[in-house]
Amino acid sequence: MNSPQTKATSRIIILKWILKKYQILLFSFVLGVLTLAAFEPIRYNDFIILDDSGYITENPHIQSGFTFKSIIWAFTTGYVANWHPLTWLSHILDVQLFGLNPLGHHLHNLVLHIINTILLFWVLQKMTGAIWPSAFAAMAFGLHPLHVESVAWAAERKDVLCALFWMLTTAAYLKYARYGGLLRYVLVILCFALGLMAKPMIVTLPIVLLILDFWPLGRMQTGRSETVCGDCRPMSLSRLIAEKIPLFLLVFASCIITYLVQQKGGAVDKLGEFPLTSRIANVLVSYMSYLYKTVLPKDLAIPYPYPFLGWPLWKPVAAFLLLVSISGFVIYHIKKRPYLLAGWLWFLITLIPVIGLVQIGVQTMADRYMYLPSIGIFIMISWAAAQLSAQWRYRKLILGTVTGVLIIAMISGTRTQAAYWKDSKTLNEHTEAVTKDFYLKNSGFGGMETEQEDELSVEIQEPNRPSAAP
Repeated sequence: MNSPQTKATSRIIILKWILKKYQILLFSFVLGVLTLAAFEPIRYNDFIILDDSGYITENPHIQSGFTFKSIIWAFTTGYVANWHPLTWLSHILDVQLFGLNPLGHHLHNLVLHIINTILLFWVLQKMTGAIWPSAFAAMAFGLHPLHVESVAWAAERKDVLCALFWMLTTAAYLKYARYGGLLRYVLVILCFALGLMAKPMIVTLPIVLLILDFWPLGRMQTGRSETVCGDCRPMSLSRLIAEKIPLFLLVFASCIITYLVQQKGGAVDKLGEFPLTSRIANVLVSYMSYLYKTVLPKDLAIPYPYPFLGWPLWKPVAAFLLLVSISGFVIYHIKKRPYLLAGWLWFLITLIPVIGLVQIGVQTMADRYMYLPSIGIFIMISWAAAQLSAQWRYRKLILGTVTGVLIIAMISGTRTQAAYWKDSKTLNEHTEAVTKDFYLKNSGFGGMETEQEDELSVEIQEPNRPSAAP
C-alpha cells in the first residue's frame, strides 16, 4: 500500500514530466499572457491624426470594403509614398469587420505582435535547442517599450505584419535547411514575397539568413555552431549565397519599386537638403541612440527631430568609436561566442534600410525602426547570460530574480508608453515634453492637437502625399 509520501512524490514526478513534455506550449502561453498584460492599455486608444487618417479614417478606398476596385487599388497605388498591398488589404479587412471603431484595429495589431513574439521563441529554440535563452529573447521582444510605436499606432500595421512574414520565412527556411526540397524552398520564397508586400523593411532578411547559416545553423563551412542543425550539411559561402539568389532578386525589385514610389511621393531627401556628411554623422549617432534606448528606453517620442544645425562633432566620433569597439569585441570572441557576432550583425544590417543613408522624412530615427533589429541585441544578451552564468552556484535564483525584475520594469514601461498613444493631443504633449529642439510644427508632424490643422489633414485626392511613417 502506497504511503502519502510516496503518492506525493509520484505526483511531483508526473507534474515534472508533463511540464517537460509541454514546456514549449507552456512558455508560449506565458509569453502571450505577459505581452497582453503589457499592451492591454491600447484598447482605450483612439486613432491619431498622424497617418491614421490617410491609412484608415479618411481613406475611401479602405472604407469601401473588399471590392474588386479596392483590391486593384491596393496592388497598384503608391499612396502615402509606399507600396504595400498586403498592408492595405489588412486595413480593408479591419474596416469591414470593425468599421471605424479603433478598438478592433488596435487589437488586430496586438494579436499580430503576440503571434510574432511566440513565433520568435519557437524559431529560436528550434534553431538552437536552447529553451531558456530563446524564451528570454522573445520575452524582451514582446514586452519592450521601444515596440509600443509599432503596436499602438494603427497605421503601423505594416510593422507587425511584415514581422509576421519575417518569422514565417525564417521558420520555412529552417525546414528547408534541414531537409531540403523544392517545395520547402518555394514556401520560403512565398513567405518572403508576402513580407515585401507588407513592408520593404524585410529586404535584409536574405542576409540575416546567411548570418543564421553561420550561427546557430552551422551551415557555413568556415563558421562554428553551438548546436547541430539536424541534417544540415556545411556548405561554402558562395553556395549559400547562390542558394538565396531568388530572394535577392525579389529584394532588388522591391528596392526599385520602393525608391520610385517614395521619390514620386516626395518622401526621399532632395539632393543637397541633407548633405552626405550630415547623413553619415546621423547614421553613427542613430546607431548609438538605438543601442541606448534598447538598454534604457526612456524619453521615447514620435518623432526624433533632425538636427538641422548639425550634430556636435563629439557625438558621431564617440558613436564611431563605440561601434568599432563593439565590432572588434564580437569578432575577437567569434570562436567561443559566435552568437555575439550573429546578433551584432543582425542589429547593424537590419537597420540599414532606415538608418538614414537615404534620408526619408525629417526624423533622425524612429522607435518603430527597431521592431526587428532589436532581436539581434536580445540574442546577444540572452545567450551571453546563459553562457556566462553556467558555473554560477545560485544560477537559477540569480537569473530568475533578474528576469522577474526586468519583466516588471518592461511591462510597467510599456503600459506607460502605450497610454501616451491615447489620442493625438496626449501624444503631442508627451512628445513636446521629451523632445529637445522641438521641430514638429515645422516638419509636417505638428498640429496633432486638432483635426482642423491643415498641414496634417490627409486628403485622398492628394495621391502623392508622403507618409510620415515609411
